Amino acid sequence: MKKRIFLYCILALLISNVGFSQVVNIPDKAKNDFSKKHKDAKNVKWDNNVSSYLCHYEENGVAATAHYNMDGTWDFTEKKINPDAVPAVVNDSFSKSKFSDYDVKEKAFVENTKGQSFYRFEVKKGIDKKYLFFDKGGKLVKTAATI
Repeated sequence: MKKRIFLYCILALLISNVGFSQVVNIPDKAKNDFSKKHKDAKNVKWDNNVSSYLCHYEENGVAATAHYNMDGTWDFTEKKINPDAVPAVVNDSFSKSKFSDYDVKEKAFVENTKGQSFYRFEVKKGIDKKYLFFDKGGKLVKTAATI
């Protein structure tokens, strides 16, 4: 009986491992766009999250992720930044916002297809997690819930 349970556990692990292995077929449009924009990118790894394609990479020592729509068009890019690189006006706006008592988990710089750029703060208070988007002038322009 114990052998049978052990074999079922092994079989379940093998099946679950196969289920999580996923082949990602990235549209040529996305690959071509990325290679034109990021000639010096290193450690390039493509992934998908059901609704978009993600390209994780490093460029000039900075970790970044480019997001592409399912049709292969670029949507936005987020770059990890040193918290000290955020302008004082943006940090000041955060400290005066209603989210100032949240813990800041990460800061990033985001650029999108509309030519807009933002400083994104990932914040958490208890189980409440949010992304806060500030423009270069420090104005809080958007909040979004995160998982």
